[in-house]
Amino acid sequence: MKAYSNKFYIEVAVSNNLFSFEDRKVKKIVVPSIVEGMIKDLSPGEEYAFIEIDEEGNEACCKGLGNIIVQHEGSRDMVIFDNHNHSFYFAYKHFKSGGLKFDFIHVDQHKDMREPDIYFDEYRNSLFSSFEKFRRDMINTGTKEEREIEANFRSEDKDDIAAFLYTNSVLNVGNFIKPLIKMDIIDNHYCVDSQYSLLEMDKYDLTRNFVLDLDLDFFSEEMDYIDFSEKIRIIRKLIDNASLVLIATSPYFIEFSKCKAVIDILMN
Repeated sequence: MKAYSNKFYIEVAVSNNLFSFEDRKVKKIVVPSIVEGMIKDLSPGEEYAFIEIDEEGNEACCKGLGNIIVQHEGSRDMVIFDNHNHSFYFAYKHFKSGGLKFDFIHVDQHKDMREPDIYFDEYRNSLFSSFEKFRRDMINTGTKEEREIEANFRSEDKDDIAAFLYTNSVLNVGNFIKPLIKMDIIDNHYCVDSQYSLLEMDKYDLTRNFVLDLDLDFFSEEMDYIDFSEKIRIIRKLIDNASLVLIATSPYFIEFSKCKAVIDILMN
């Protein structure tokens, strides 16, 4: 299994499909597949990636991206996706690939510091216990086809599978940061959600190993009180020096056209 290799749907009340689920008419959201390419080539999808009942009681059905895009630049990656919880998977994978702790610079209109229902270690241990029972059952009683499935699953990176499933069944756009902090893979967590905290980042030591986690809703109307050119200057500097760049388009909080305009500026 390669995470995000195929698009899939969430049709039950978990992850980003949990919000206002019982009150909604549309009950299904999509998670698009990942492709290698250029961040500047992002394009909108045709299916809903996030649905919520807004403050006026309307069902807001928001289309996400056509694809998650990973852009390789030498030894580092840049990844763009719609819903912000996907940052957990890519940040965790980044740590696993190098084993080095990093600073986490979270640039966002929101803090995203809600508590998840379960933390990753507990979720992973429960998943592995279930897998081991499945494996024993398949070895002892499974058909030839079922034993082949078990063998293929066993050969995969189970930590990677667990992180992918955790990201898309437990986490949502508001609760993905605390699990990263609890895993002790982050040295320092910086929440950049104001003009003051943004200007503080202008003093940041760029020689440190850090992940930039950017939500484009930092460029939404509500954040227009911060000078646009200052946002671009400081964020572009962070992009140029990060060991991993994660970008969320947050379709419920900012329209795609504005995201695309910002990306065109940041990536040029």
